[in-house]
Amino acid sequence: MAKEIQIRAERKAGEFLAQEKREPGKRTDLTSSNDGSGSTNYERQLNKVGVSPQDAHRWQSIAAMPELKFENHIAEVKENGGELTTAGLMKSFNYKRDTKRTNEQDIYTPQGMDACQTPAYAIDPLLPYLSQFNRIWEPACGEGLLVEALLDSKIDVFGSDIIEGNNFFDFEAAEWDCIVTNPPYSIKFQWMARCYALGKPFALLMPVETLGAKTSQELFEKFGMEIMLLDKRVNFKMPNKGWDSGGAQFPTAWFTWKLNLPSQITYGKISYE
Repeated sequence: MAKEIQIRAERKAGEFLAQEKREPGKRTDLTSSNDGSGSTNYERQLNKVGVSPQDAHRWQSIAAMPELKFENHIAEVKENGGELTTAGLMKSFNYKRDTKRTNEQDIYTPQGMDACQTPAYAIDPLLPYLSQFNRIWEPACGEGLLVEALLDSKIDVFGSDIIEGNNFFDFEAAEWDCIVTNPPYSIKFQWMARCYALGKPFALLMPVETLGAKTSQELFEKFGMEIMLLDKRVNFKMPNKGWDSGGAQFPTAWFTWKLNLPSQITYGKISYE
């Protein structure tokens, strides 16, 4: 925890230093002082606060990392019980390559397991518990398969997705009562934390292995969680393979909050028909 606090503080300091270095009109990075030292004003500012140029460069490099990549690295290290270090954080990100990306790419680009589509039948055992809500929000709708399934069940639903410019981490539907979605695999912990922060009921289709992750357990302990285990695996539509991808990839379950399931662990049945 202490190391995480330190790294977050360094990232914030890097943001301030980067702004100081490029502040319009002052040219603090290029203008030399008139004290005969040959130092730039920027270097004098570093000396004034006791920060070495090496530390300043390192902190600004951390600050340049896109937020989701930064948070994802911290979450993965904590989940795996590894040591959180500044060097490890910097090694996880290719600054020369990744800082050239567009803002949309920096935020998140679905690919691999994150771009899989969920078949309609996956939502069937959850439907009896969704009728209590006036409007469902599906914030990772992709091709809209779950949206169509909800509409077919006479449930009002609003679908959004980052591929349409609606990033779940800074966008919120105007009117909704419950989130139902299959969140991106690689950022499932951040997604879950965001759902809790929004404060409304949700149901997330995630791998059963999520139960064993330290990050998710900390969230479950703090906020609570109900789980619906499924009697069969869900066969997702995979990128470049479609539905013919060799069968269901891994066991999944609905992780729900404030849906008032009959017990903390519920058993749901799905049919491929």
